[in-house]
Amino acid sequence: MNKNQKILELVEKDFLTLGNLEKSMQFAINSYKGKQYQFKVLHAAFKRTCDIMLSRRKEIAKMLGLELKMVKDPSEPNKPTPKPAYNLDNPKHNMILRLLYELKLKPKQIINLKVKDYYLVKAIIPSDYINDKQENDYLFLTNRGKKYCVRTIQKIKENNLRK
Repeated sequence: MNKNQKILELVEKDFLTLGNLEKSMQFAINSYKGKQYQFKVLHAAFKRTCDIMLSRRKEIAKMLGLELKMVKDPSEPNKPTPKPAYNLDNPKHNMILRLLYELKLKPKQIINLKVKDYYLVKAIIPSDYINDKQENDYLFLTNRGKKYCVRTIQKIKENNLRK
């Protein structure tokens, strides 16, 4: 088998892999186990497909005598990305702004975040912030112990933009 036939065979395998990805997506979407299950299945299917296709691309590049350049070398340790600086003294407001800008959450979603949803925002909110709270408590409460309103979140955003 010559080199061109081997490359065509690998490309045909890629198409079969994409077909399997489509089947996995349909399976996850049609399941009734909930959004979290669907997300896990879709994430695993995409990751597996990308890994398989990348290994095939490396093999094709090797056959052609080319070097496949990666955007980010996986052997390199992850460098922490610098956190954006917000001009607020209140750490709670800084967390709210980070949720708004970095995770693209809407004010209504931020208001309704509870301690049990911490796994969604653990990259932004430190774990010591939730230590003394119950599972059904809201993450962000005012000084009076009530949950924020949408207008308050909008004002925090406006004040940050002014500064």
